[in-house]
Amino acid sequence: VEIDVADAGLFVDAELARAVPIGLALAATPGELLEADLSTKGGSIVWDVEIRAEDGVRHELHIDAGTGEILRTAAD
Repeated sequence: VEIDVADAGLFVDAELARAVPIGLALAATPGELLEADLSTKGGSIVWDVEIRAEDGVRHELHIDAGTGEILRTAAD
């Protein structure tokens, strides 16, 4: 598989962009990352991050992709 240098840069940027909300979520709720996906909620682009906390409880955090603000947390 060949990767164009410009494409590789976009991939790195995307991974760095993904790392920020994951870090914010894990700082707020320490544990194991289960999933991190982009979605839209109320016209905003939001990261949906799922974490299994150290106590075993599963948490979902919604993080504004533009500001990094944690908009919502919920535990299952």
